[in-house]
Amino acid sequence: EPIFGPKAAESIPMWVADMDLPCAPEIVAALRRRTEHPTFGYTYQPMQIWEAVRNWLLQQHNWEVDVDAFVFAPGVVTAFAAALWAVTEPG
Repeated sequence: EPIFGPKAAESIPMWVADMDLPCAPEIVAALRRRTEHPTFGYTYQPMQIWEAVRNWLLQQHNWEVDVDAFVFAPGVVTAFAAALWAVTEPG
């Protein structure tokens, strides 16, 4: 027997979906503000993230690093390029 009773197959599925209702103006405004920024990746890094990285480096490698030494990079390729630019010169 079907989970919704013996006549479930004869039923017309009806529900209220999110897209059937208007979105709150505050949400629309927040989305519009966010889309003004050209990067949609990981752009927000709270201090707790850097502190967690610092603590991990200390616990795993006994390496004490000040959080001010960390630089955000949105990906591995970007980080690698930044590292190369930091230690090389053109040509």
